[in-house]
Amino acid sequence: MSIEATDLKLYKSVTVNDGNSNGGGMSVNEVVSNQATNLFPNVTQAERTAGITRYRKLFTKVHDGGNEVLYNHKLWIKKQTPAADSIYIKAGTNSDTQAQADDYTGWLGCGRLNTLASADSTSIEVLFEDAGIGISDGDYGWLSDSTNEEFVEVSGVSWDSHTATITLTSGLTYSYAAYDAGAPVYFAGYEDLSDTTSSIDSFVVTTAGDGDVDTSKFGTYNQGTIEDDWELEMDGANTFKMTGTVTGEIATGQAEASEFKPSNPNVTGSQGYYFIMEAGALTGTWTTGDTLTFSTHHAAKAVWVKEIVGETTASYSNNNPELRVSGESA
Repeated sequence: MSIEATDLKLYKSVTVNDGNSNGGGMSVNEVVSNQATNLFPNVTQAERTAGITRYRKLFTKVHDGGNEVLYNHKLWIKKQTPAADSIYIKAGTNSDTQAQADDYTGWLGCGRLNTLASADSTSIEVLFEDAGIGISDGDYGWLSDSTNEEFVEVSGVSWDSHTATITLTSGLTYSYAAYDAGAPVYFAGYEDLSDTTSSIDSFVVTTAGDGDVDTSKFGTYNQGTIEDDWELEMDGANTFKMTGTVTGEIATGQAEASEFKPSNPNVTGSQGYYFIMEAGALTGTWTTGDTLTFSTHHAAKAVWVKEIVGETTASYSNNNPELRVSGESA
């Protein structure tokens, strides 16, 4: 089963505010496409007058029903905003907050191709909205004129105010005209988020007897698996309780049951389970107090989005920054 475009979703962080605690883990609140103020709030007159830099964290998630791998997971800004603000992205971690993100460097943005670029050219000139920010040495980029597009690797960048002369590791495949409002040509730095799927690891057995675990009998689900550390604790010769550090106690089970597959109540779908422990996963003799700990990892990657509103920025209705997610599936 292949991953479809509708299987790629964006989710907000647990904490959403303008303070240092902003960010953290992934919430269950989806960022719905084409819905106003669903990621950033409206900019007030006072904020436009004084200027403001605002951060929001999102998670780009693979939410397919087949538990597939999204290969070469990428995210970038598809085009500049029509307003006078500017938007940048930076890969984050599963738990970082604005206190950390505020110190991040190497933010990626979207610019306009400033001069014609011929096929085989290894140098392009791009005009960005802010001076010295948007692309750096060693980054990766996307170039498109809406007909042709390609991904490139950046070996060097030199800045002259808002204009970046970008050296590429290899020549372009296509030729591109300079930016024109009627036929825009955009260049954007993209975050390479690597292959993405849910997973399970870090098994540790603590037993008074010869209890052991067959890790091959554990599995995860792209839809339901979350980022959490779990503990299975035996409370009898053949019964246990399961507790997550984030989730809390979720269920009890039988060590010799056909399978243990706890449901994630926040997920609707054919694979809305935290994980699966198949029959026979616990081997040997387990007694009261014995524990098994392990970690699950969601099929999602964290990305920060930074909005910069300069001083005395004019009002603009229906501002619409666009993010694009890309990848491949088997």
